[in-house]
Amino acid sequence: NNIVLATNLADTIQAATAAASFADISGAPKATIIETVLNQVFVANTNDAGFGVSPNRYWFSAIGDHTSWTPNINTGAVSGTLTSIAGKITGAKRFGSQIVVYKERGMYVGSYVGGDVIWDFQEVAGDAGTASNESIVNIGTADYPVHLFIGQADFYMFDGAKPIQIGSPIRRTVFGEMNQKYQYKIRSLHDKVNSRVYWFYPSRSSNGELDKCVVYNYKTQQWGYRDWK
Repeated sequence: NNIVLATNLADTIQAATAAASFADISGAPKATIIETVLNQVFVANTNDAGFGVSPNRYWFSAIGDHTSWTPNINTGAVSGTLTSIAGKITGAKRFGSQIVVYKERGMYVGSYVGGDVIWDFQEVAGDAGTASNESIVNIGTADYPVHLFIGQADFYMFDGAKPIQIGSPIRRTVFGEMNQKYQYKIRSLHDKVNSRVYWFYPSRSSNGELDKCVVYNYKTQQWGYRDWK
């Protein structure tokens, strides 16, 4: 609805409306990543009273209620872990009625199935993933979602079947100068009017500052490149 949610892992998830300031959601976990799908709030890479610091853990709130987080098959609230791929959860983005969860070297697609399971996650073949939640951009529609994202050594498009490498014209230039230590800081900007995605990333000469920019036109499949000061 018209609720704004905020998370930063150090604090309990907060919510605000136009009529009220941000306030803690009692009983909610702390989380690094937050998204909404099918009228539920999804969070991942969490810290909570029951499980402590859990980089592989995810939570779904109750259906239609961002204030209810106690696991219950009747409300749809559920928690679990994704451990078949090594490493912490680094990103998540709605994918139509599904959700795609990212690690640095792998991905899962989550689907609502109800029953005792509630949400089922299937591993995507291959080792494509991302270090930055903010590198993931949904360029599709509700009926035909498509994600673009930056992996460890290439750019990818994911349409629900498998990640496809798209960065061949510029991949060597970008990853040859990228500071891999700060890859998690990558940010993106989606210019829907002009069908462009801008990715801002740190060069080897930076201390984590986003001083480089690469842009992709997904209609023409053309690339552009520039310094960003």
